[in-house]
Amino acid sequence: LHGQLEDAGVEVGYIQDYFPTSVKKDSVDTWREIFGIGTEERNILETKKIYKDLLQQNGSVRCVWTNQPINVYDIDHLIPFSVWKNNDLWNLLPSTPTINNQKRDKIPTPELIENQKDIILNYWQLLNDNIGNRFQNEIKVALLGDNDINQWKDKGILQLQESCDFLINKRGFEPWKI
Repeated sequence: LHGQLEDAGVEVGYIQDYFPTSVKKDSVDTWREIFGIGTEERNILETKKIYKDLLQQNGSVRCVWTNQPINVYDIDHLIPFSVWKNNDLWNLLPSTPTINNQKRDKIPTPELIENQKDIILNYWQLLNDNIGNRFQNEIKVALLGDNDINQWKDKGILQLQESCDFLINKRGFEPWKI
């Protein structure tokens, strides 16, 4: 499990400091559930419904990578599911099917995330507004760590960039930029 956590980009020392003793003593299955390790299915249904509702309200959804209005869209795993089996809300954003297919299992570069920061944060805010508790719990565990939840925007984007940089430069995953 230790190796799987590191492969998922999780700093194991941080876990030992952050989580209460009762959680540390829980089963391996609990850790797998918390970090999505061993999750075998992509689960995007709830997120897809949020964006469907947004489409009905506003007439369009925008691609997270191109910012173009789209009527037909895929739900993209920012950090690909094949790399980190993670279905957290913050990791699931709409993209055009063509762009999603081009990105596939590539990791967005920190520069691309910076360029698309406003639209990513817009979607994160939408998720926070609609499913606040779940969104905040997931982003806290995966990206914020011991940072204040009220700093989720700045710290979340920064950690997403650092995680992608780590996956590209330390783990050797292929970078992706438009």
